[in-house]
Amino acid sequence: MTCSSRRSRGWSAPAGASSSLPPGWPSPSACGGGGTRPATTPPPTPPTRPRCRWAPSGRCSSRCRRCPTSWRAASTRHPPTTPGGGRWRRPDGATSGRTTLRGARVVVRTLGVAALEADGATLAGLSPKAVELAAAVARAGPGGADRAALAGELFEGSIDGANHLRQLVHRLRRALPDGVTLASSPGHLTWQPAGAVVTEDRLLEALLSRGRREVGAARRTTLAAAIAMADRGPFLPGAEGDLAVRRRAELDARVADARREHARDLLAAGRPAQAAEAARAAVVADPYREDGWQILMRAHAAADGPASALPPYLECAEALAGVGLTPSTETRALLERLRGGGATGV
Repeated sequence: MTCSSRRSRGWSAPAGASSSLPPGWPSPSACGGGGTRPATTPPPTPPTRPRCRWAPSGRCSSRCRRCPTSWRAASTRHPPTTPGGGRWRRPDGATSGRTTLRGARVVVRTLGVAALEADGATLAGLSPKAVELAAAVARAGPGGADRAALAGELFEGSIDGANHLRQLVHRLRRALPDGVTLASSPGHLTWQPAGAVVTEDRLLEALLSRGRREVGAARRTTLAAAIAMADRGPFLPGAEGDLAVRRRAELDARVADARREHARDLLAAGRPAQAAEAARAAVVADPYREDGWQILMRAHAAADGPASALPPYLECAEALAGVGLTPSTETRALLERLRGGGATGV
């Protein structure tokens, strides 16, 4: 019921009754005659889905893998109450972060090695576990990493995990250069100043995310830089804790996707020899994904003629046979089209 309807019906508070209104009711003075409850601020609207020539409806689909502007790369609002601080996040959880080391005081080397560098020099006396801790805190961002969760993940199964964590924190603080500190707030650890510490795996993620948003030559350049960074080696080699194993698997999956996408882009750009090289790296990294073998078959057929599609197909069949599988109907049909002189494009 609005204020104007109460006045039109001659409503008034009973004698002796409290003048306060029920919770949520606006006061008559606030309504100004015929007013209603003040409107709440509408939630932010996600960006409009881009046009896509690959989708029949003309709009990108969440399952689209061919289009460089895939809706999977669009942003969704991250709640401001979480450590993301209200930033726009992609559905896969990655944020658009820095893609260079410029301005970083401390670099956490996590790809192929486990080390900390400050102002270009390696910090001595730090164990791989300390490097893993430094990387985990940096990935947590300005909101910080939960101490209890870190102790449980870094020292799983240990009843003295909290004490081990304190020792690692102490060693890190002693090794850090002036002006950079590992701050401890109630229940959390954060790097200060924010942005002073950068990890290689976060840079890799940022490059992969940027490459998915780009098109054309810029996309190929960015994906090539990300793949070159990934080729330095796996995430924290030798670390076998749950935290490191999960992170390594996550990065390996994203890099494998990027290798296939890069090979596909090179083939579409008319560079079959480079596409074959990129596709070869993709199937070496993930030999059970047939789409990688299909790109390799197309690239060889485009570079060396239709007959050259057969050797990659036989390699695919051999790899799948090792796990009790055979090439799919799609892969077999592709071989027949390529050997018959069919189109080799993506």
